[in-house]
Amino acid sequence: MSIKHIATACLLIVMVLLPAACRGTNNSLRNSVVIAITPDVESLNPLYSFTYYEGMISELLYLSLVQHDWDFEQGELATKPMLAESYTWSDDSSSIKIKLRGDVFWSDGKRVSTEDVVTSFLLYSNPDVQSRFFGMFKNFYLLDNLTIDKEKTFTVDDSLEFSIHFKESTNPSLVDIDMPIIPAHVFANIPPHEIINKEKELTPVTNGPYNLSSWNINQSIVLTANTKCFLQQADGIKELIFKIVPDYNSGLIQLKNNEINILEGIRPADAKELKMSDELIVAPIEGRDYDYLGWSNIDVDVYKRSGKKIPHKLFGSSSVRKALALAINRQEILIGYFNNFGQIASGPVAPVFKAFYNTSVVPYPFNPNSAKMLLKSAGWVDADGDGILEKGKVLFSFTIFMPAGNASRDFASTVIKNNLKAIGADVKIEMLEPGVFFEKMFNRELDAWIAGWSVPIPIELKAYWHSNLEENQLNISGFNNAEADGLLEKISSTGETQQKNKMIEEFQNIIHQEEPVTFLYWIDNITAHTKAINGIHVSPLGVVHHPWNWTIK
Repeated sequence: MSIKHIATACLLIVMVLLPAACRGTNNSLRNSVVIAITPDVESLNPLYSFTYYEGMISELLYLSLVQHDWDFEQGELATKPMLAESYTWSDDSSSIKIKLRGDVFWSDGKRVSTEDVVTSFLLYSNPDVQSRFFGMFKNFYLLDNLTIDKEKTFTVDDSLEFSIHFKESTNPSLVDIDMPIIPAHVFANIPPHEIINKEKELTPVTNGPYNLSSWNINQSIVLTANTKCFLQQADGIKELIFKIVPDYNSGLIQLKNNEINILEGIRPADAKELKMSDELIVAPIEGRDYDYLGWSNIDVDVYKRSGKKIPHKLFGSSSVRKALALAINRQEILIGYFNNFGQIASGPVAPVFKAFYNTSVVPYPFNPNSAKMLLKSAGWVDADGDGILEKGKVLFSFTIFMPAGNASRDFASTVIKNNLKAIGADVKIEMLEPGVFFEKMFNRELDAWIAGWSVPIPIELKAYWHSNLEENQLNISGFNNAEADGLLEKISSTGETQQKNKMIEEFQNIIHQEEPVTFLYWIDNITAHTKAINGIHVSPLGVVHHPWNWTIK
């Protein structure tokens, strides 16, 4: 999938991909692969492919300028040309010169050209289009409405060669040009504000390694290999079937019966049995999803009234937040529910990012006695002997909110409540309908909550931890640290890799000392696929990644 297709505002959702089978029960004997998805998709147009599944499928239909693999040794992206034949950065990295491949054609026969690239960028950045990439072009020259300034940004040499010029004092990278290219001639005569209403009426004109063969609503989406595409190989997979199977148990049965070939989001309790199968490979996607216990660091009522940030009466002290981390037996949850498919988290940077993961930062251990001592040092004592701590007239009493319908968090909440009771906290757990929960969380109406984040690649930290809450609304806890702010600003503007990595390591030290939230654990997305498929490399980029490299044994 395109690295720029990231749901930065989405809470962690356990994803279950459940495939399709309409033509027999042994898919491994055919030159096709069946991949399960839970909901149907709304759009396969890259402009509006907002969801995980929509992005996964649409990016098999449309090429981007570059493509990515995961470098396991370095723990970072390895990027190379895709639609671009070559690219060259200027000495000061203020511009990039790109030459397109000359052998790429749209499905209607027209050759892909620089006009398509320029039009794609302009449409993605136009607010009237309402595309999924709108607002993601901060390194480009922009007009007042945030549309890319065509004249300042693009220099077109001919139909295959062009340059992109970036705004001064920015730190551009290949991620800035990583998005599916769409056909200019299809959208040329449609006013930008009308595209969103007309896009479903348009016949898909694609240029990727697969063509859209059929789309049966709420049943399946079938892609067939585009044999004219330079990515395809003679013995590659000829057909990908994305089957809509919204019921988890049904998908599990179909996987066992060899009716589907790839399943994501497998529950830990089922993974052990699947591992015993001679026909399946069970592999976790490690290290991008974590759950956390959120604490409001600031008094939100005061902040909303005046913009001032004063410490929250319960959770405003880092000593209290450290005590809460020490009080929770995260290992019990990892073993009891996740069967160790995951690891305890020490901060917001995952261990898979080896280039800048700070190995010296160790998760707080389960130590209730140390937790009690920290709370006592912060003034929290059980003066009346009722088992509940107080500080003056303030009781250490609070409600932890969480979205209903998540089995792992249900399990975790029971452990957490019991652990916190043992150190003198009066804790209630309250489930909310997910839509209500998310609204309250993003509106900063909760003092304590259980949620999760899916970490984007490349990693993004400023949006989640910088204290400018107007600009960085994903900093739900209201974390406020001047030293961290300075590092985050430098990280965003620094191009030199080693220097940036060192600053990210320093940032992790600050987060560990402040513990703005209780980082619980990194959760593996457990996948299973048929052994008969060669070439699947499960990585932080997913399981359905570059399927044109797959073959059937």
